[in-house]
Amino acid sequence: MDALSSLLYRAGYVFAVKLALELAVERWMPSVVIETDCLEVVRMINEVNVCMAAEGVIVDQIKCLMSLMQISEIMYAPRDANMAAHAIAQFVARLWIKYVNI
Repeated sequence: MDALSSLLYRAGYVFAVKLALELAVERWMPSVVIETDCLEVVRMINEVNVCMAAEGVIVDQIKCLMSLMQISEIMYAPRDANMAAHAIAQFVARLWIKYVNI
């Protein structure tokens, strides 16, 4: 996987987490568990320090949403245990690629 593909892959997962949290805030869902099968994204979001990755701005927005909902961390779940999240992340990644190519 080249650098751009890797960036788009991670960005899709990060964006999917952000969309899930925004939906939970809009629906007043005070108690949610967010899981993803991308361990790299879980580490980026759960890191205490500022995220310096290309997705850092979105990660900061996620952290703000998490604080609104009092969620302390995003959880990792292997792909075979979390097929719904994988399907959503693939969908968001395809949308992200279309957005970037505009």
